[in-house]
Amino acid sequence: MQFGTYMKFHPDVTSFRAIARGAGVTRHTAAKWYEMMRGILGVGNLK
Repeated sequence: MQFGTYMKFHPDVTSFRAIARGAGVTRHTAAKWYEMMRGILGVGNLK
């Protein structure tokens, strides 16, 4: 999925609009899947 790949290589981008443009999806899709993809990728988890 392009969305997950984009988030993997750009973990610092948090704007749904920017993620959507970079991944080639709609803003709605970016907003819907954002938190799940962060969890899968382990983005922002400090352990």
